Amino acid sequence: MPRPHAPPSPPRPQRPIKSQRPPSPPPAWQHPEHPAAPSLRIAIKALTKSARAADLSGDFHFALGLADALLRQGHAVRIDTMDHWPSPDGQTPADVDLALCGARFAPTPGVPLVIWLIYPERARPDLHAICANAAHVFMASRPALRRFRAAARLPRATLLHQAFDAARMFPPADPATARDGITFVASNHPAVRDRRLMVDLALTTDTPLRLFGRWWQGHPIHRHLVAEYIENRDLGVLYRGSDVVLCDHRPAMRRLGFASNRILDALACATPVICDQVTGLPRDMRPFIHRVATAEEFRRALAEIRTEDADRRAERLAFARSMAATHSFDARAAQMLPVLMQAAGRG
Repeated sequence: MPRPHAPPSPPRPQRPIKSQRPPSPPPAWQHPEHPAAPSLRIAIKALTKSARAADLSGDFHFALGLADALLRQGHAVRIDTMDHWPSPDGQTPADVDLALCGARFAPTPGVPLVIWLIYPERARPDLHAICANAAHVFMASRPALRRFRAAARLPRATLLHQAFDAARMFPPADPATARDGITFVASNHPAVRDRRLMVDLALTTDTPLRLFGRWWQGHPIHRHLVAEYIENRDLGVLYRGSDVVLCDHRPAMRRLGFASNRILDALACATPVICDQVTGLPRDMRPFIHRVATAEEFRRALAEIRTEDADRRAERLAFARSMAATHSFDARAAQMLPVLMQAAGRG
């Protein structure tokens, strides 16, 4: 007896086709109010996916701070996000590309490339591969620079530490301004498996934090979360009102001596800093930074900060006031401009 035909299977629902997001609008040149003579067109390459991601990107805000400094010194600037690498269509070519990156960057044909290596790739950074196509490399780590020079075929590398925006990071006008809280601005990166040492130490010592950052849901530290995001323009106010700012580094940064610019931001606000055992800190900053690796060292650093006398606080305040001349974006722009001029054939 023939088998009855099985009823036809219902059609599978079709998945909606994801529409491709159009690229962000091409960046435009910004021109200085008072051009230098000669004036360069400098394309800053920011390690940010697109202009739509700019608000959440520390790299983009870093590029903005540098761009403003270069404009003040009389040079045209353009910030290119990664969706416009190597160069935006239809734009006047740059005289020099300035890549702020810790990853490999394919140079724009016919445009000299200068790299400011402000941090390395996450895993096993190949500094020579990153820097192979550059006319010059600024490296924000003395230990990494020594290693690079010892083995490199390219001698065109000099030290240039990270920087801070002196328009946003500055000490309180009144040194007696009340401060409160231990602040940590950092996101969790569970997929990368980089533990946040400051979170571990805070939990071990039962230290309450003011935590700002993403992806802490389900983590024991989540109870201290204030917000997943804080506007970059509000960071200075936050740091000036904190007793302590915490900072840690990814393993490659810590090992190779690339200090986070968060350290500079906090010190410029005359706020004590506790960080991990990163190497290569700028020498003038070291007296004002507590480096820790264990819970006992963390407790001791907090105790020392809480019992500081007026003389110690005055020293930190004086250092904060001096930093604009030595570690701001304006200072860094002045240091790098002779190299940019030479790379562009204007030196």
